[in-house]
Amino acid sequence: MEVQLEGCESCSCDSLTLYDASTSSVLLGPLCGSAAGASAPDPVCASPGADMEASFVTDATAERKGFQVVVYEVKATDERCA
Repeated sequence: MEVQLEGCESCSCDSLTLYDASTSSVLLGPLCGSAAGASAPDPVCASPGADMEASFVTDATAERKGFQVVVYEVKATDERCA
């Protein structure tokens, strides 16, 4: 995941939040500012069959690169989801 959004105190300018769509539980976020490479968030593992929902909020006052999220299925036994 790469995130490059406007960074403001408490993510009040731009933010990205990932939710478990079936429960509305926050899986990751809110994210703001820059997160890439070593500072990128850990992978998010949702329960099998869960739908994820992304919420992007912006105040449209500045332009940044944005965000990229890669989603793929992994087995429940995958060590990254332990």
